[in-house]
Amino acid sequence: MTIKNVIPENRVPVNKYALIVQPGVGEITLTSIGGLEEELDAPELPDRTVRSGGRAKPGSTDIVQPMHITAEVALMEAWYALCKLSLPGYLKLAVLIQFDESGLVPTKRWTLPNVWLMKRLHTDSELENDGDMSTITWTMSYDEIRPS
Repeated sequence: MTIKNVIPENRVPVNKYALIVQPGVGEITLTSIGGLEEELDAPELPDRTVRSGGRAKPGSTDIVQPMHITAEVALMEAWYALCKLSLPGYLKLAVLIQFDESGLVPTKRWTLPNVWLMKRLHTDSELENDGDMSTITWTMSYDEIRPS
């Protein structure tokens, strides 16, 4: 017999994940990934009702990267330079993987095709700060979310 409103022990924690961007970037160490939102086109019909258009709109999310991992920051900066110039290869394929509580067993995977960087934000610098970690927030755009 199951008890209502009780969360089972085998939950998927929000702090066990990996983001892999291919080709040329690889796995990126991140402190956070924003939610992945997907919305369908919803045209208004002549009778003023709304129905599914059958296609997902492009989405975007923020990812936060520690600034002190310089090799990974350099890869992201190189990718951002490609995006600014719309050079061949700026569109990538990203895979977000969530793991179980052990951090070893993948439980869910999403594929994000045609990912590109559309914004970069460096954290504020403040003399009063006690030494928090400096980060870069990147805004990634994607065409759709494909559970896999």
